[in-house]
Amino acid sequence: MPGRAALALLFCTFPASAQVQWTRAPGALRLVSRFDARVAYDAARSRVILFGGNNFDTWFRDTWEWDGSAWIERFPATIPPGRSGHGMAWDAVRGRIVMFGGVGQGGTALLGDTWEWDGTDWTQRTPPVSPSPRWSVAMTYDAARRVTVLFGGGATTFQAPPAPDAHWEWDGTTWSQGPAGPPVRFAAGLAWDSARNRTVLFGGAAACMAFTCPTFGDTWEHDGAAWTRVATTGAPARTGHSTFYDPLRAATVVTGGQSACFPACSTVFGDTWEWNGSSWTQGAARPWLGHSGAAIFDVARTRAILFGGWKVVPFISNTLLAETWAGDATGWNLVAPEPMPKATPGQPMVYDSGRGRVMLFQNALPSGSPGLPQTWEWDGQSWAQRFPANSPPARVSHGLAYDSRRGRTVLFAGQLASGTIVNDTWEWDGNDWSQRSPATNPRPQVGPAMAYDAARGVTVLYPGGFEPGPLWEWDGTDWTLRSPAANPPARLYPALAYDPARRRIVLFGGVQSPVNHDDTWEYDGTTWIDVSPAVRPPGRTYASAVFDVARGRTVLFGGSVPGGPPMGDLWEWDGTRWTQRLTAETPLPRTGPGMAHDAARSRTVLFGGRGQVGYFQDTWELLAPCDRAGPGQVDSGGLRVACSAPPRVGTSFCITFSHAPPQGAGFHLLLIAPGPCLNPPPVFQPPAVCAASYVHALPIAVLATTGNPASFCVTLPPNPVLAGTPFCVQGDALETGGCFRATDGLVIVLQP
Repeated sequence: MPGRAALALLFCTFPASAQVQWTRAPGALRLVSRFDARVAYDAARSRVILFGGNNFDTWFRDTWEWDGSAWIERFPATIPPGRSGHGMAWDAVRGRIVMFGGVGQGGTALLGDTWEWDGTDWTQRTPPVSPSPRWSVAMTYDAARRVTVLFGGGATTFQAPPAPDAHWEWDGTTWSQGPAGPPVRFAAGLAWDSARNRTVLFGGAAACMAFTCPTFGDTWEHDGAAWTRVATTGAPARTGHSTFYDPLRAATVVTGGQSACFPACSTVFGDTWEWNGSSWTQGAARPWLGHSGAAIFDVARTRAILFGGWKVVPFISNTLLAETWAGDATGWNLVAPEPMPKATPGQPMVYDSGRGRVMLFQNALPSGSPGLPQTWEWDGQSWAQRFPANSPPARVSHGLAYDSRRGRTVLFAGQLASGTIVNDTWEWDGNDWSQRSPATNPRPQVGPAMAYDAARGVTVLYPGGFEPGPLWEWDGTDWTLRSPAANPPARLYPALAYDPARRRIVLFGGVQSPVNHDDTWEYDGTTWIDVSPAVRPPGRTYASAVFDVARGRTVLFGGSVPGGPPMGDLWEWDGTRWTQRLTAETPLPRTGPGMAHDAARSRTVLFGGRGQVGYFQDTWELLAPCDRAGPGQVDSGGLRVACSAPPRVGTSFCITFSHAPPQGAGFHLLLIAPGPCLNPPPVFQPPAVCAASYVHALPIAVLATTGNPASFCVTLPPNPVLAGTPFCVQGDALETGGCFRATDGLVIVLQP
């Protein structure tokens, strides 16, 4: 490989806290599923602007622009707090989008702040008088009087009662209260009819009583002086609908929403209605029932844009959307599909090393029937849905493992969308799914743990619910029941990974009520061995584990104690000890995330999982550009090495370490070898080394220098192909007694 000798010189010295890093995958920065986001049309820049929304775990604070074909995230210098259910409207005279209120992170704190977006940055306004904090507000811009009109909102986080001071107006400097009129309400629809110079209000919900929130079906108009009720019939009563004005048809449009209920509804709408100033007319229905989406009319592209919200299959399932639809007089069309897998439970992931892809299989509807099977792949830049000719039935809590010898992903068991527990076996070859028909099958089960034993060429199955017991193995043709001489105590939902360096299956945790296991077991192909060390992660279930090939570690993340909150701690097992790793940024605590190690890019990929309330739809990557592999003999004079900057192709780095006198003789070696740094026995070890070597392959370079401290510097070639390449680096310092003292081993993974 060109430049390999130069790679040998790479070393960095950045703090231990930065050696392991979680990062939000850059290609995964997509507008993810959410509801109660808000949009406004920026007429000066011909863009639809979206801010906020929530998915029950995150109250978003991201700013997005729709340019007619894609959503583009903006990164302003000033960012308002996350929120949902706020109001947004375009002030045409001042060229600003005005935002007010909503509910903040956690869904408990109402907001009463005023912000403006100028196309580049957000600015908070601090008028002396403001509406009281509220959420589920409606806002529009009265172009005749040049004021932003706000109406309604919930005065508590449980939406009852509505704010009594319903009508407010913002002139760009101050808020002033408007006249009384419609009964107070929250989650109404509001739009400015530019043809008739009227603010139109429709629907909304009244004070909730006994978990029921009566909804309105009345239509009101404000002419700048007073409110007038202009209709009581037409579109059915609703709340959580999307409302906007269509200048081409000179009509206020209402679509979707739900009927009189809270927190759950049996009637959800997928209809579209138009108000022309005198009557309501039903328009083209959209292809799904839903509520709490964000919609506005895109003047430049002469069509309405609708994003997100809840998609509802009555009596079956509800799912959050990240789809973008365009609507006109002929109907609604999907213009931007889901950019990533759904946020759903029970979706294990694997790394397809033959194709360099992380893949998952899921039921895209969270519960119920008929279900929607989906196959997704992550290539390190973005998620792409595959559309095979054949597919397993939609399910959750299945087992998944990648058979590297045959180039197949193996899927087994799980719970179908109908609720049936199954024991079918399927394989994915990168293009299509095929069902296998083995002579012998394990029993139907949910939550089996699976890992591929590359040394023996079999997929190992640790049974899940409804079949506690010994292991099964799949050889590509049949399932075989194994009966090891020793077994871990029975449990459900442990974390399982295969350590190819030590040729063992590693098992941690799981639950056997009322015991939450914190033990570690290893399976060598013959029997289980209890290797639980004194220091270990807290007991848990629904954690995820993968093996990091570059660093030679089993990585464990997440899980929970049944009935307890999700966990967000990160642990690593090197075959001898568990070590908790701390990172500056970390995914929020969760149970059951999908995890797979992308060996080509030397990164562990994490997607989704369940939080305290809902499911995540985020993609993270765990990387370690320069990570300590184990202690050298650091007790006798400054031999511990650490990193100061990520090693990147095309940049210069130096390795420096010292050995304090009187032991130091001023002669130092640097050994660089491809691959991970592992524990003994090593392949290569310099003569008379006083400490164990972590170099396990023949070095591609052995460098020497005199002087103290020792310094080795190099400029890496700017070859992007080198990104993701791991190397093991270790220094040795000659002591006056003639023996070499070893530094820590460090795994260097080149970054792009």
